Amino acid sequence: MIERSIDPVDNIIQVVSIGAATRAEIDAHYAAMRGLIATMRAEEKPIRVLSDQTNATRLPEELNQHIKALMESLYQPGDRVALLMATNDDKMYVRSVLGTAEYAAFDSRIAAEMWLMEPALKPPSS
Repeated sequence: MIERSIDPVDNIIQVVSIGAATRAEIDAHYAAMRGLIATMRAEEKPIRVLSDQTNATRLPEELNQHIKALMESLYQPGDRVALLMATNDDKMYVRSVLGTAEYAAFDSRIAAEMWLMEPALKPPSS
């Protein structure tokens, strides 16, 4: 299951994933995200996403690569995507998959929100 909402105060897109998403659920999620982000871009709002993956199941590599391609086609330079992970192992795995893209993986919601809200902060490296 993947749910989306927008925090009305900070305009952060909140994503919550639970369990193991199917390819169809992933594709539907990114289609919905395209609509949300297009509206925010039209309103000249910064794109900030906090994706809570703490209750999600790690997906097979094939689906992870599909998600990476969808993310790369959706987000633009200057957009910020913080991924909240349950364990340090998951956090390190996500960082290795995403490479140098403008994403960051965290195990602390507060740290993720701080990074999203402060453009001068660089993504953490470990």
